[in-house]
Amino acid sequence: MGTDNLAKLQRTSGFVSTVSLLVMIIATLVLIVSAILLILCLIDAQILHEITEAAEISMNDLEITLSLVFLSIIFVDTVMFFVYKIFKDIEVSYTPFKKENSKRLMQISYLLIIYAIVIPVLSAIIVGYMDLNEDLQIHFNPVFVAVAALFYCMSLVFDYGAKLQQESDETL
Repeated sequence: MGTDNLAKLQRTSGFVSTVSLLVMIIATLVLIVSAILLILCLIDAQILHEITEAAEISMNDLEITLSLVFLSIIFVDTVMFFVYKIFKDIEVSYTPFKKENSKRLMQISYLLIIYAIVIPVLSAIIVGYMDLNEDLQIHFNPVFVAVAALFYCMSLVFDYGAKLQQESDETL
């Protein structure tokens, strides 16, 4: 790869790692705010009552929403951490084809599968727990499964690229 392409790869990777770090920070701040709201709601029912009146939603809906937002942001933060590590590694090492990046992509695919299963199940359980009259319905999102399959395939490509990169480095 030419020096111009390496410099462009390094700049682009630096930009993407910075953006992913900013997304992680914002998601963490939202996580902290939702955790504080959830704790306040659990400690003082009056605060929960005031919030629900102002937003014109039920207390159960607010608790469900805050719980799912909390779990979703933990997931987003974790995925963005892996994305950050991948692009930071590319920025430093000048190549995307490293075994660590392949493992990180594989971990992202596992997280997406877990998210696709856990969030709908937890949502159904929480809704069922809060409202006993409602039937237990689980709604899976096939998009997460498809994206997880895509990340899994990308991890295999990166693994193969890492092996080719290693062979190339050894022959030089």
